[in-house]
Amino acid sequence: MDEERLIAAIREAEMRCSGEIRVHLVRHCKKEPAEAAAGVFEELGMRETANRNGVLIFVAWNSRRFAIIGDTAIHEKVGQTFWLAVHDAMKAQFAARDLTGGIEAGIRMAAEQLAHHFPRMDDDVNELDDSISYG
Repeated sequence: MDEERLIAAIREAEMRCSGEIRVHLVRHCKKEPAEAAAGVFEELGMRETANRNGVLIFVAWNSRRFAIIGDTAIHEKVGQTFWLAVHDAMKAQFAARDLTGGIEAGIRMAAEQLAHHFPRMDDDVNELDDSISYG
């Protein structure tokens, strides 16, 4: 996994929108990935963004399980069908043994929707750390 490449993808994505994207990696996940991701979403303070448009990509690489979730404002705009499409795109990359590429695909897809629904404003500030978090 290329951490620098992922951080660059997050920064590039956030230059196009007012949304916040985080990536969280763990070795194993015994819970359902969406449930685990929801807990991490809270731990990382992602509900604290001004526009409630944060997106979390949660990946348990050894368990081969993952989830992508968005806060209320972005979810209201894109709906569950979008998140399933992101999941499928990431899963295809993961199946090809490209962990970094799969996460990048999720970042790109989320960024497209965030830029469409929440374009970057002149006074935009980076509300959340762009680094990869680990559990």
